[in-house]
Amino acid sequence: MSTIVVDVGKSGLRLRIRPGTAGLDSARTATVAGLDPARAALPGAGTELAAAVAAAWTSLSADACADAVETVVIGSTFIPQPWALADCEDRFRELWPSAEIVIVTDGALAHAAALGRVGTVASIGTGTVVLGLDAGGTLRQKDGWGPDLGDRGSALDLGRSGFQEACAALDGVACDTALVSLAERALGTPIDIPAAARLLAAPDRVPRLAAFATEICQAALDGDGTARALVRTAARWVADTCAAMAAEVGDTTVVTVGRLAGTPGYRQPLTEELSARGLVVQQPAASVLDVDSTLLAGPEYRRTAVFRAVTATRR
Repeated sequence: MSTIVVDVGKSGLRLRIRPGTAGLDSARTATVAGLDPARAALPGAGTELAAAVAAAWTSLSADACADAVETVVIGSTFIPQPWALADCEDRFRELWPSAEIVIVTDGALAHAAALGRVGTVASIGTGTVVLGLDAGGTLRQKDGWGPDLGDRGSALDLGRSGFQEACAALDGVACDTALVSLAERALGTPIDIPAAARLLAAPDRVPRLAAFATEICQAALDGDGTARALVRTAARWVADTCAAMAAEVGDTTVVTVGRLAGTPGYRQPLTEELSARGLVVQQPAASVLDVDSTLLAGPEYRRTAVFRAVTATRR
């Protein structure tokens, strides 16, 4: 099957053309800037999503194989309102005249790729979303509330907490920590009120906060007590959410995916916290860009699709 898979996150958008599409003998992957979910409810969000996907496609100079594409699967943390999703259709039809195009949440895509059966998948990157499939075929979700209401234990959550602890240390209300110098290096300037204002106003604020999580994890490995406590707290949040999901779906299997989940300094505390709750941690079956797209045609995942377009040539 000639397939394209797109993973739309807060920090980046990745598009992969599978081998075999239009005679390609190897996969081709493009990465462009991600999309802020906070903008997904605004007018023009559908156009914004389509433009980002089109930018990744165009960067591969792959127009010559567009007619050969049969299936496009887009898993997105950026989900426009239903009325705005229609704005995507015309642009997608221009890109892939003969393809069926499906948009699902990033969590549904992660679950299908990593497990594809009963159990729980925690996707821990810039944000956090936990999906669980029960024996009756119902796909459930916990967290995924976004940075203001949730994303517990995520890179954004951890990175923000690290900056907060650095500021608290400067105020003399928290222990001295290596996070102060690491935060100043991340900001490129000493920590002061103007620096905080610049970060708040920065268009790349979310990926910058999330990127700082990696520094915190390394500081934890290096023995910084504050960093270790922050990482452990983040891991506990995710483990508690997974335990609640496992209880609902009636299965203790858990798979963790996402950039932060695999980061040294985070992976071990997370595994320890999951195991302490009686959960059985398994390795992911595949990455999201290598998902078996036929799984998404099954009833468990098909009903989660927020948008499905079948082009005129395939109706």
